[in-house]
Amino acid sequence: MSQREFEFVELYVAVYRLASEWDIPDTVAEGIIRGALRGGQVYTRGKGRYDIELRDISKEIGATLMLGSLISLDFDDVAIDWSDLLEHGRPLVPPLYEPFVSAAKAHAAGDETKAINFIAEKLGTNHNIKREDAWSACRKEFPTLSERGFRTRIWPQARQSAGLEAVAPPGRKSKR
Repeated sequence: MSQREFEFVELYVAVYRLASEWDIPDTVAEGIIRGALRGGQVYTRGKGRYDIELRDISKEIGATLMLGSLISLDFDDVAIDWSDLLEHGRPLVPPLYEPFVSAAKAHAAGDETKAINFIAEKLGTNHNIKREDAWSACRKEFPTLSERGFRTRIWPQARQSAGLEAVAPPGRKSKR
């Protein structure tokens, strides 16, 4: 069983990133994040007053937020898992902003399809292109794509589109 990879984002960064990615005002993004934190389902880590190391504070953080803000009275170094926020924050989008979020997500999905075709074409001419090189080329062409999205969706699908296995066999490639 593979362990899930987390992408932790500080709360104030999450506000601006969510607002930018979903094309919504910062205040709406902040409200969505506050609601997600209060729901306790978004993996969140931080340090309490007497904690030495970061720990899971997902079930505790919501009750410690100052009224109308994302500042916790009891925790420092608070960071939220980005994937969880996207998943659990989506149902919290106010109906007025739903069309903006849907359009932004559809645009991102369209970029992924274009990126898959772009990388598949590169793999068609060179089957031995390294994933890092493909990521560099893809990032130049589609700057809004995330590296995680590239690794988990774009790269495997592009390999399959080029007639290769989704995951290359392990080991060094032969020079022949």
